[in-house]
Amino acid sequence: MKKYLYLLLATFTVSTASAIDRTWIGTTSDWATASNWSPSGIPDINDILTIENPTIDPVISDGIVAYAFRVFLKSGATLTIETGASLTVTNAERVTYFNGIEIRESELINNGTITVQMPDAADGGAVGIVFEAGTMTNSGIVNTDGEDGIQFSDASQITNQATGIINTNGTFSGMYQNNGVTNISNSGVINMSATYRTLDLLEGTLSNSGIVKLSTGRGLNLALDATLNNLSCGKIILENTENNNLENTGTIVNEGLIQVSRLVNNSGTITNNGVFKYNELSTTGGGMITNNGIIIDDKTDPIAQVGTSNTFSIEGIYTDEDATTSAGTFTAPDTFSPSDLDPGDVTLYAKIATGDDACTYTVPFVYEMVALPVTLVQFSGKSTGNNQNTLTWLTADEQNFKHFEIQRSSDARSFESIGSVTATSATGSALKAYQFVDSHTAGMNYYRLKMVDLDGSYQFSKIISVLNSVENNVVGSFYPNPSSGKVFVDVYADAAETWQIRVLDTNGKVIGTESRNLQKGMNKLELPPLAEGMNIVQFQNRKSSISRKLIRQ
Repeated sequence: MKKYLYLLLATFTVSTASAIDRTWIGTTSDWATASNWSPSGIPDINDILTIENPTIDPVISDGIVAYAFRVFLKSGATLTIETGASLTVTNAERVTYFNGIEIRESELINNGTITVQMPDAADGGAVGIVFEAGTMTNSGIVNTDGEDGIQFSDASQITNQATGIINTNGTFSGMYQNNGVTNISNSGVINMSATYRTLDLLEGTLSNSGIVKLSTGRGLNLALDATLNNLSCGKIILENTENNNLENTGTIVNEGLIQVSRLVNNSGTITNNGVFKYNELSTTGGGMITNNGIIIDDKTDPIAQVGTSNTFSIEGIYTDEDATTSAGTFTAPDTFSPSDLDPGDVTLYAKIATGDDACTYTVPFVYEMVALPVTLVQFSGKSTGNNQNTLTWLTADEQNFKHFEIQRSSDARSFESIGSVTATSATGSALKAYQFVDSHTAGMNYYRLKMVDLDGSYQFSKIISVLNSVENNVVGSFYPNPSSGKVFVDVYADAAETWQIRVLDTNGKVIGTESRNLQKGMNKLELPPLAEGMNIVQFQNRKSSISRKLIRQ
């Protein structure tokens, strides 16, 4: 045992012996000038750096790759990292209560890249970045690891600008507030993960117009004096991992999207003017929710709660996150008619847009597809001539099933009922065939089946399309018209046959008659001789007579 203890002590001694404490004494702003540090030297991974109340603040310039063991910013110091520059802080020593970067009554401005690494085996309290009445403005990238990725004490502030990305990972907390008022303003992206607390805010405000994503841990915890303002187009996303819940005893005002895949436990105040999605809601602590927008709750019917002053619109329900494959028909404000979905819990996606289309959200939710006592094996349709479409379908496993309602649409969105077919009285797994003829149709038509059970529950089939392209004879316009020379016309014939072409004057006198043998399809014809002035040209076959006027100059 003593042998191992001596070995550990020896290892610790070697590690600390190599660390150098350097203090900024800069006469210029250049981080990489050795004489700006005491003792003189350009900082490296072994250096613990202190920057306190400097006359000239340090700048890590474009192209500089800087390293440090730890960095302490104190009392009025400002460290700036320019675009194209980077700072890597190893924080590598296995020591309790040491921080990678400490911002105490000072400021960190990052336009480049900051990386704070996690000690291999810290005994506790090793924090990536600590704020003690400090501020950080970020338009670059910040990657920070620790038992707490970021920790706040006293009055501190983070401003993450539109191009800023903050990735914080904590073996305990992602972002944690000890005391004081902390304000976080985000227009960029903040990604957080943790094994315990992901984001705890005790007092202060989180204002978001960008994206805040909590991937693991115990989610977002807002205490009594904390406020979340999710602004227009802002996204707060708590992903679907265990205990990744929203716990609120403070105040939430949502103008954008708050998406919680698990539980919302609310004993505070929530005002939703945007889109609010959750799996489960608890208000046992006396919390209040005011909904002026859209709330989507997993496995509910209707799928959306729409506020009276809502300005958002649900544009469709889809089976994929890219919103390309429709899951059925959505009718505003809250009616969803699924089609061709497998029974059970199905993840669907609601595409939601603001009234001015400034923002669009694709929101996942769980839809419970109840199995009907019938299986639709096949559904198809075809044009059978005479302006008729014939629909056929096969079923199996019918048990106490009621009827099929046939619905038609011209745009695949708005459907009307055009008839019904009663289910057969037989039950069992044998295939059963059905047919329905839709008369007086033309052009493209869309059909679906509404399959209705005895208890009134129903499902929709997939949507099929049938083109009823009835061919007709068509006589085009004369060209040129008027004319002093030859005149031509295009005639589309629905069959190969002989046509009669007659030319008459305005008094009905026949000027000339010719017979032409037309082929099925398009035919280009030269007209027979014409009289000067107005001519009436008749085209006749055994089914139709078509007249056109032409001026001969």
